[in-house]
Amino acid sequence: HCEDIINKKSSLKDYNEFLNTQEVSVPSRLTDNIFKSIKDDFNPSPFSVFSKVSLIHFLVGGTTLFFCPQFGISLTSHSALMHFFMQWGDFVCMLACGSFFISFSFIVAALSLRPEEVRVLKKNSPLQIALLTTLSIGFFLSLGGEVVLTLGLFWALGSLLGGIISLNLTWTLREFYLKKSWA
Repeated sequence: HCEDIINKKSSLKDYNEFLNTQEVSVPSRLTDNIFKSIKDDFNPSPFSVFSKVSLIHFLVGGTTLFFCPQFGISLTSHSALMHFFMQWGDFVCMLACGSFFISFSFIVAALSLRPEEVRVLKKNSPLQIALLTTLSIGFFLSLGGEVVLTLGLFWALGSLLGGIISLNLTWTLREFYLKKSWA
């Protein structure tokens, strides 16, 4: 109990000294730099967000190739998921494969990016998903993947729909969980 009284007196003394210190003016350049840094943190550029999402997609999308080959490109010989999707035909398989390939990247992005970055991603999601889809198809082609135009279009449609749905659903669940944990 005595320590608490001593600590309170010491804190009060420190506080009074602080109040009596002479005001120091902060250089305007420093203030401007701080405000710019804060503004940039709360308003990330679409390019910086796309760069992060691209890195996530490279890692996560690459990992999905262990489970589901895309256009003949696979990291293993396992193709059970592709055969499961194929039971409904080529077009459904391509929709499902495109969705599977992109969706996990956007689930990870929605869970790992800062809320400000997810806001920018959601605002530009069709464009960013379409760009990632195009880059992915180009990557598969450069590795010798066999892309037939009509099937490739269904894959791209599945990718676009899967990316948008997984991003929005995961972000909604993340927001709900965050609100619940703060309540």
